[in-house]
Amino acid sequence: MTLRFLSLIIITVLLAACNNLWTPNDASSVDYRIYHQLINDAEMALLDSSYTLADHSFKAAFAYVPRGFKHDYLLAGINAQRLGNTEQAFVWLDSAALLGLTAETWELDTAIYLLQEQPEWQDFLKRHDRLHEIYQSKLHPAVVKTVAWLDSLELAYQDAHGTEQEIDYKWFYQTNHDSLVSLINRYGWPGITLAGDNTLTRRRQWFVIQHRSMADFQSLEGVYRQAIINGEMYPYQYAWAYDVKFTSDTVEQAFTAYMQTDRTEPFDPPQVQWFGAIAYTPSSDYGIVGGISEGNKRRREWGLEPVEDYHRKRAN
Repeated sequence: MTLRFLSLIIITVLLAACNNLWTPNDASSVDYRIYHQLINDAEMALLDSSYTLADHSFKAAFAYVPRGFKHDYLLAGINAQRLGNTEQAFVWLDSAALLGLTAETWELDTAIYLLQEQPEWQDFLKRHDRLHEIYQSKLHPAVVKTVAWLDSLELAYQDAHGTEQEIDYKWFYQTNHDSLVSLINRYGWPGITLAGDNTLTRRRQWFVIQHRSMADFQSLEGVYRQAIINGEMYPYQYAWAYDVKFTSDTVEQAFTAYMQTDRTEPFDPPQVQWFGAIAYTPSSDYGIVGGISEGNKRRREWGLEPVEDYHRKRAN
């Protein structure tokens, strides 16, 4: 049986399965927070070079949900190749491609060379464009366009900060938040099923989740939680956005209090995060409000791994 014929068989199977990959998840059937726990088990096993254990955890995670996340399929594929299971490795890679995997994404993982060295890699490249077309055909054009506009608005705001063309932050946050609410009211949460998995290097945040006040942010907590449960949003996207807003508000309050003092000492902004998602230098308590125990309780509620695991992964 030739590789070309095998490729045609794989494409046929993927075409038959792709609708299942993109069917919005029934919230009552599975909870993606459990999926993320299983993926964390796999990632921690990878750090310990326990590749067989990682393989079991990846398979358990993918079997639990109707659709995994593209980066997880990529990691699973690389791990399968470490175990010498080339056929399974490229099945996982095809699954990642059906969820938007591109060269820009896979090249972020230096271990991709394990797959690129295989003869099957060239066949995958031939399939990739078709698989990516399937991925794009499943997205909602109007939602994709709106999300792209919101992303560009955030980028413009960041680029203009501190320049003569600086955008008024009150106008920006009001426009951004109101546009997001309007989008949700019309289409539901603009997650992976509607807008795709477009995280790339921004895996831990999504620029759309920005608000002019903490009250605005918290008003949509139910939407965020359900999106995470449904597998339409990375838990890190919520955690990062919360930490940014919480830290910003805390620093602003501290600075206001500082300005009311004699200011004999330079302003020392507090380093506090609820989830620790932006704490780059781990300390004894990781900067978590309430300590590790309270922080991990909240992290678990949102599908996040223990903060100790998170910082260990960041360090490697």
